[in-house]
Amino acid sequence: MERCQLVKKLHTRWQNEIVAVGGPELVAKGSRLPAEIDGYVRIIKNVFDWKEKLWAPLAEEIQKLGLAVPCTVTPDTVREIADRLVFIRKRLKLDHLKTKIEEVHRYLKDGRARPGASGLWNELSEFLEAGEWDRWDGAVRRIQHLNEVHKMEAELQSLKSRLAEVAPKWAETVVLQGGKGSPLKPPENVVEAWEWRKAETYLKKMHAEDPRELSRRLDELFQREGKLVAELVALSTWLTLAGRVTEEQRRSLVAWKDYVRRIGKGTGKYAGRYRALAQREMEKARAAVPVWVMPLNRVVESFHPLNEPFDVVIIDESSQMDSLGILALFRAKKVVIVGDDKQISPYGVGRDLAHIHRMIEQYLQGIPHKELFDPQFSLYDLAGLIFPGVILLREHFRCLPETIQFSNEVMYEGKILPLRERDPRLGEDWQPVIARRVEKGFRTPGRDINEPEAEALVEQVIKCCEDPVYEGMTMGVISLLGTAQARLINQLLLERLGPGEMHLRRILCGDAYFFQGDQRDVMFLSLVEAAGEQRPAVLSKMNDLRRFNVAASRARNQMWLFYSIDPEEFHAEDVRARLIRYCLNPALAGDRLPEDLEKLCESEFERRVLRELLGRGYLVKPQYRVGYKRIDLVVFGANNKKLAVECDGEIAHPPEKWEEDWNRQMILERLGWKFYRIRGSQYFRRPRKTISELVDFLEDMGIRPLNCSR
Repeated sequence: MERCQLVKKLHTRWQNEIVAVGGPELVAKGSRLPAEIDGYVRIIKNVFDWKEKLWAPLAEEIQKLGLAVPCTVTPDTVREIADRLVFIRKRLKLDHLKTKIEEVHRYLKDGRARPGASGLWNELSEFLEAGEWDRWDGAVRRIQHLNEVHKMEAELQSLKSRLAEVAPKWAETVVLQGGKGSPLKPPENVVEAWEWRKAETYLKKMHAEDPRELSRRLDELFQREGKLVAELVALSTWLTLAGRVTEEQRRSLVAWKDYVRRIGKGTGKYAGRYRALAQREMEKARAAVPVWVMPLNRVVESFHPLNEPFDVVIIDESSQMDSLGILALFRAKKVVIVGDDKQISPYGVGRDLAHIHRMIEQYLQGIPHKELFDPQFSLYDLAGLIFPGVILLREHFRCLPETIQFSNEVMYEGKILPLRERDPRLGEDWQPVIARRVEKGFRTPGRDINEPEAEALVEQVIKCCEDPVYEGMTMGVISLLGTAQARLINQLLLERLGPGEMHLRRILCGDAYFFQGDQRDVMFLSLVEAAGEQRPAVLSKMNDLRRFNVAASRARNQMWLFYSIDPEEFHAEDVRARLIRYCLNPALAGDRLPEDLEKLCESEFERRVLRELLGRGYLVKPQYRVGYKRIDLVVFGANNKKLAVECDGEIAHPPEKWEEDWNRQMILERLGWKFYRIRGSQYFRRPRKTISELVDFLEDMGIRPLNCSR
């Protein structure tokens, strides 16, 4: 705006100067600014001393301007020169003004040529050329008005942006009203609004971190930690061994190994001598190896109880070890005893228990609970008496949930958490537990044999071996009444199936004791008991429960029960009746779901997410069981792809359960599961955006709706 006013003044002044100057031509050769010429004029007009010393330098400067200087200088000459200089000043000022106006013309021309230029550029240019100053002033006033409007618009946008950050709806209302609304004033519920804003700020800060990214980073840290710990342990062990093992220890270790090989079964003529030599060498070599793994008899033979004990001794399967296991405890500073008192304990077969009882009375006088040193009690039983506190290992990865469920209910009060999933190769129709009633089964008088039951069992084993579904699966047979039935079944299998197939399938036949600590993919159980006989004695004692617990927990993929008697013929609490009832109606009969899926959800949050996914055509199962663990929602896709969706709300997933949920997730992730977590605060703030992100994640995994043909 200042430039426009200056242009007008310059143009007017330029015209006035043209009139004042007239037409004489300048003779100046160089150009000097008018201000410099004015200085010379003032000097000349004030000169009254015509001495040579003052005029000479002044005359030299005047000549530089292109004016002739007479040799003789008089006052008239000086006045003439001064007038000439005044004319030159005016003419130079005129040229300067003309140059400025030409610059304005070029400026307006350039502005007019810009893309989308305002029409005011043309108007200003035309009014300047025509000298129409009234119209020029009108255009200038319009420009001034637009500048004021522009400032107001910028201020409006700034205020709108600031208000929208804290009160978006309020800002939107103000804009829609277009300035015609009521005067702005703070809302009446300002306290509630402030609390709402605090909650919004907290949630925004909490949601700044993507839980998927946090989960990924946490997984990476866990993996790095595991690798670093493994490397550290390995390097530390090798470093310690390298600095500790001497040449003498190395030679003793080789000698010990050779003597142990010579001992063999321990029945040779020189077995005692080799045993003594091996023990001597072991005393020198034991420090060369950080961890020794060997059965109890080797421990007794190799390590003298009075020498330096081990830091830690771990005794596994202690429930299968009798009181002689105490010999291992003498060789330890600390001991970890691992066992299961719900499985079969040693039962002293082939031992003279009466003689042992006499020895206990004779030699263990004053020993508390000396009766527990009976061979029928295990080391685990003794440890439970002496050492307080037991850590229950609840996670079970070997069996399918259905094949371990009977034992879980009968012996472990449902505390075992079976975490193994069904192999997709087994198919949807796979039945983990099958009960087969042998209608004409009977028990041979005086013998624990049921031939019809054995025949039916063998026939089924042969069918399974011929079925491609059972390809590569191992099998076993357990008789639930003595070993005679197992021997009969073994003979029939040798005759009809052949030793080659039995070896390939690792088929063994025996009782529950025979399979203690062993397992097979498929197990066949024969109850032997038959209908119509005298009512059998009730099997409900702990030893009976332990025996059936072992028998019913050996199958990884499938358990068959062959029986010839109805469960009603037994006492209601008889373990045989309980096994039949379970196999007829397994507690976990697959993952069939009722029609109303929403009833399975634990919260309204889960129901909403379920509706969103079902509405998009996805196959979703709520409260999906993986063993005894449950997942809120599981979305299934082709090729056995699935995604576990956890709805983290205040009801089912409160903050105090976070660590438990996370540990469960890590366990299932080790089994191949992939998780996606949705926070309730995230969903209820932006439900569409939250579900859209979940759908994008499913798409990236290749999980698509059922009606999608891609």
